[in-house]
Amino acid sequence: MLITITQQQAPLRWTVHMDAWFVHFDSQAQAEAFVQRLQARLDAPHPWPSTGVPGSANKPVGYATPRLIRSGRYG
Repeated sequence: MLITITQQQAPLRWTVHMDAWFVHFDSQAQAEAFVQRLQARLDAPHPWPSTGVPGSANKPVGYATPRLIRSGRYG
């Protein structure tokens, strides 16, 4: 994931870009704190996924796992 920070002039704000996603902040310090937390979470160890469907025995019939859907750019 490519993560960058840019400064917007009008109105003055900072934007963290994460590939096609972006988040606006009022200060550079807030943007940098967000990037540090995001990078720490990305670098953290993650368990290897199991081969089965996790928790499928505990889910009600017809249950669908929620998915994140990107519908466009926000600014």
